[in-house]
Amino acid sequence: MLLTYVDTLFLYFLAVKVNGYEWKWALERVLSKTSSILLVLSINGKREEFTAALRKANFMNNPKSKQKINVSAGFILASPFIYALVLLLACEIGKDELGFHYFYYGIPVGNKVFKYFILYCKSFLYYFLFPTYSNFVILMFCAVCYSNSLSIRNLCQELEICPPKAFTTSIQIRCLKSRRKIHKMLDKLQACFSFLSFVACAGNFSCCFALLSQIILYSFSDSALTYQADTVMNSVIATVPLIMMFWIPETIPVELEKLNKIIRWKYEMRASSGMVCENPSVEKLLLEEKIFVVSGCNLISFRKCHILSVFGTALTYGLLILSFEVRN
Repeated sequence: MLLTYVDTLFLYFLAVKVNGYEWKWALERVLSKTSSILLVLSINGKREEFTAALRKANFMNNPKSKQKINVSAGFILASPFIYALVLLLACEIGKDELGFHYFYYGIPVGNKVFKYFILYCKSFLYYFLFPTYSNFVILMFCAVCYSNSLSIRNLCQELEICPPKAFTTSIQIRCLKSRRKIHKMLDKLQACFSFLSFVACAGNFSCCFALLSQIILYSFSDSALTYQADTVMNSVIATVPLIMMFWIPETIPVELEKLNKIIRWKYEMRASSGMVCENPSVEKLLLEEKIFVVSGCNLISFRKCHILSVFGTALTYGLLILSFEVRN
């Protein structure tokens, strides 16, 4: 992956210097590739922690959740093969020699089979570097978040079937211990994925910038079909995981809020029935509302309400930056 990254940097350098591509578009592409390298280095340094986090995931015991994870992983794994094939067909159908020229550093290649083989292999490697690897990290992050939300949901279901009269001090202490265990798991989640989630989000966000630039600058050029195929593939595989990063972690604060409501309702029912509080200190601890929001380096809060803000920011500033290029 490091060799692919170095080769990518060299190709973008040639694209800007030799072929006259916009350096801002190339920089946005390079930033997204760099995010994957940062993810590789970070995961290699904390491999045991991530492995332990995945092994403790509760979705492994749920057949439906496990099937969804397997389907998502299979789609992500198949995307580099599909992308390389689509790009190869686009270059052939559109008679785009610029794509072949770009991948061979401007060196003419006479053998057609060898030319197609190199184009397919390089497209596969570039796409695996980003966004495939980044999306695997996002999938792992979302899976662990979903696992923690399942733990909270299971605790909610246990409390819901418990009658208010049976909600005694022993049950309250057990609930307090379970909630403390959940918060400990959430702290580990934040410690493991805070930097990774921020880098992955920044990489996909930078890719959205690059795609916007590519649509405006190159989608109507002589090599339009190649650029359009690249834009469609990257837009699907980059924007969908970005949305899931804000959608799935939202289930954690939602389930925590539901848990707090159930506990508060149990105490209200006991109080309305004339039951005196047996242990005020336990009641005080249980009634403390602790809402946990997953964040990336405390800079990005992963909540559903921020999805439109992210894409609105990409669109606004992307068009603002490109306006200078259009004027020039």
